[in-house]
Amino acid sequence: MGRFLVSATLTLLSAWIVRAEDTQNARTQPVTISERALQLLSAELARYVEQDRTVGAELLVIQADKVLLHESLGYSDRESERKWQNNTVCNIRSMTKSLTSAAAQILIDRGELQVDAPVAKYLPSFRTEATRAITVQHVLTHRSGLPLTILQSPKDFSSLSEQVAASAQAELQFEPGTKFWYSDAGADVVAALVEKVSGETMDQFVQRELIKPLGMQNTFYGIDSGHPRFQDIATLYLGGPKSWSAFWKTSDDLFYPFAWGSQTLYSTATDYTKFLSMLLNRGQIGERSVLNTSAIRRMVDPTSRLTGMGTEKPMPTGFRGLQAYYGQMLVTYRVDENSPVVAFGHSGSDGTIAWAWPKHNLIIAYFTQSRGGQTPLRMEAAIDRLLFSGADDGQVAERLKPYMGQFTANFAQFQNEEFTVSAQGEKLYLDVPSQMTFELLEPEQGNLWAFAMAPDKIQVEFVRDAEDAIVALRMHQAGHTTEVPLKTTEGSKEESTETNTKSMPRKAELPTAEAIIAKFVEVTGGRFAYEASSSMSNQGSLVIPRAGIKGSFELIYANGGKWCMQSDLGATGMEKSGSDGQVAWAQAGAAPARKLQGAELLQAQQEADLQARLHPKKYYESMKTIGIEKIQDEDCYRVELKSSSGDVTIEYFSTVTGFLVRRRSKQSLPVGKIDVIEEFADYRAAGDRIAWHTSVKHLPGGIDVIIKLEKVQFNQPIDAARFKLP
Repeated sequence: MGRFLVSATLTLLSAWIVRAEDTQNARTQPVTISERALQLLSAELARYVEQDRTVGAELLVIQADKVLLHESLGYSDRESERKWQNNTVCNIRSMTKSLTSAAAQILIDRGELQVDAPVAKYLPSFRTEATRAITVQHVLTHRSGLPLTILQSPKDFSSLSEQVAASAQAELQFEPGTKFWYSDAGADVVAALVEKVSGETMDQFVQRELIKPLGMQNTFYGIDSGHPRFQDIATLYLGGPKSWSAFWKTSDDLFYPFAWGSQTLYSTATDYTKFLSMLLNRGQIGERSVLNTSAIRRMVDPTSRLTGMGTEKPMPTGFRGLQAYYGQMLVTYRVDENSPVVAFGHSGSDGTIAWAWPKHNLIIAYFTQSRGGQTPLRMEAAIDRLLFSGADDGQVAERLKPYMGQFTANFAQFQNEEFTVSAQGEKLYLDVPSQMTFELLEPEQGNLWAFAMAPDKIQVEFVRDAEDAIVALRMHQAGHTTEVPLKTTEGSKEESTETNTKSMPRKAELPTAEAIIAKFVEVTGGRFAYEASSSMSNQGSLVIPRAGIKGSFELIYANGGKWCMQSDLGATGMEKSGSDGQVAWAQAGAAPARKLQGAELLQAQQEADLQARLHPKKYYESMKTIGIEKIQDEDCYRVELKSSSGDVTIEYFSTVTGFLVRRRSKQSLPVGKIDVIEEFADYRAAGDRIAWHTSVKHLPGGIDVIIKLEKVQFNQPIDAARFKLP
């Protein structure tokens, strides 16, 4: 039932922690990019496409206004086999923010917009007791207290002014100016300020003041399907390797109804480098001054440590020894807030990112439209490794060669995933395909190689046999040790599973998936109790420690596919969802309710089915027992459940009690699917049924959602009006 309560951001890693002084020196010395480094960057791009980490991608490297590398691979539309060409048009999402800021800076330097003035001076909707203290600087720096977003759908409002007015009614996350909280709603307020002060729509002002002067001919707001390059926009994909699905195509309805400040721009790699080049050139483009140097300084100067969306966890970066900071809608990379800027840029959540290095007169743009692929972070690490760490000479230290190899992982979220240990120069690396490539720090003594990103938290040990040959990796993290065997034969996948589990019976001895699920039904009340269940009511608490969120919820199910959920998350706001068996809906805060569709609807319908365990084949086309794995010192059957859409869920049932202990699945959200691991504990009686009372959801980005049920009741009368669409 906890899936109704899950919302998350995709933040996978902590910032890399290494010796900052050496890193700073390396980055401030002018870099010479070798032909081999470019070849290796090109090979990195090819690996992403070959391994299906992205459907298509483009890499552009420019130094001193000279194009050193411009290469594209894969598809801009896989279904029609349309190849990704250089300068394919992409939805650049949050990279729009930097141009929004530049538009505001123009008005600030003209004296038409005051950076320290309250937003209420310009926008009457902010003349409330709660929002009166919000300044222009606050919304430019994500320090306004406004939430991440108030939108359930891009088309919730008919105009920017209406959308921003609704933001002013949202409950503030904190007192304005006291902390950083990434906010699309705040960025949209900046656009509303530009419109109010200039007397033009956002797209008109940006077109006249920035896009046209910079010669960004392939950059436009995606609000008009008649633009000459609209049909060249790449299809947006969601998912991951071997599970990409098309989310939006040009044949669909327009994604955006009007220009925002947080996103809505479409652009190309070359066009966006023109914008960054202008910033590198102190606001000049040819003989024309587009921005004043004071404006660029405001954009670059750090105001806060950059954190992920909806969390206070620092935003990860592949640039070792550097931390990401936020200025006025521009990300800057530096050793600390008092050190000089090393690089700046911005990313977009659909897979686009670009960086500029002032000391090197260097700009790199990496564009995809594969949301969730994590390749931008991997590309950062590759750039750092190949351009700034001297690992491009093709030489490998002899002492490191014995460590190189592939290892098959079957633990936690890893399912037959091949970890690769490689070496470049004097350094050893561990490549985890679903995450990124990690540098391993060579030990001065002993056999524990620490992750450079977190040397005190994660270490790798190489296991040797009697002949001193390496046969496995031993991962040490958070008090847990897991062995990952060397991949040596075609049968290593099955062998790896046996290595990572204990007391593994032969496949013929394993009970069927149907038998395991039937036992779960038996130990949680029996078939008769399930069939007799007409409703289920849950009340409890919800805590997201990393985001500082605490709240309460009520969740009710009734036969006929009916449910209703209401959660009170304090400053984060109220969330509701439900279904009367015909129409399913969700509503966040003051935004209008939206109807659930597609995978999100199917998942909710299954979750609301009180008898789902009695007929699992209604939801899964195949079920099989694939082994036994120890979960928190308890042997558990691993049951693989595959839906007709191809999504795979792995459930872990105790071999002793029969209870469900863990579930690994994909959670459907409005923006796509994310991987979720759920832990279940504290099974207790609730009437004629037995139900878990504690659950922990492990979400991308190290976000944990802790759910505790305080009251569970079956077969209580429910007012039918509670299920209706608001």
